[in-house]
Amino acid sequence: MSEDSFAQIYVDVHESDSGIATDLKRLDEVIVQRPLETGDILIKYKGYIIGVEMKRGHDYEKSLYEGRLHDQICRLYDNYNMPILIIEGHEVRGNPDVHKTINTMNLRVPTFQTYSQEETVELIAEFVRKLKSGKLNFLKRPVIIEDDLDPRIKLLCSLPNVSKARAEKILYHYGTVKNAIANLDNWHKLKIGLTADRTKRIKAIWEIE
Repeated sequence: MSEDSFAQIYVDVHESDSGIATDLKRLDEVIVQRPLETGDILIKYKGYIIGVEMKRGHDYEKSLYEGRLHDQICRLYDNYNMPILIIEGHEVRGNPDVHKTINTMNLRVPTFQTYSQEETVELIAEFVRKLKSGKLNFLKRPVIIEDDLDPRIKLLCSLPNVSKARAEKILYHYGTVKNAIANLDNWHKLKIGLTADRTKRIKAIWEIE
């Protein structure tokens, strides 16, 4: 099997205690543990690089309030083809303030939540599969900074794959954010470039039942 068949996954040495480098070896890719200047995990394949920042439980909240997370997110965004934030742990799932903050961070990078390290490894495996199959979207979403932007549009833009133009059309069609979210399953019918699979992923990420 040629070297091009394998992705290279670099794990920062500060992750040694977590044991994630060992868990990632079951993916049958090239796993290397070394100091990383930015991010905790890098996934490289044919010139593309996914940069992953990992936060676990209360470390997420601490880094958020200390301001470290903002800097880490910006460095991911500036250095890699696709920056990703993974927040791991049960503590985060039940905190409404954290969910509110994730909305904001999604303007910068795709944000994923996992219950455990096992689920985190499965998520990274999915990134590798999509990267190798050419199905991963590398388009970075611009940060919306207009002070006078309608807060309802800002809220909708915080959802993955929802650009400003899409948010405006969604709001125009449904009238209110509450009504739009209640009809999230039907967004793909608006002919705004969102597929049924994408709307399902949005719903899954935000746990809208």
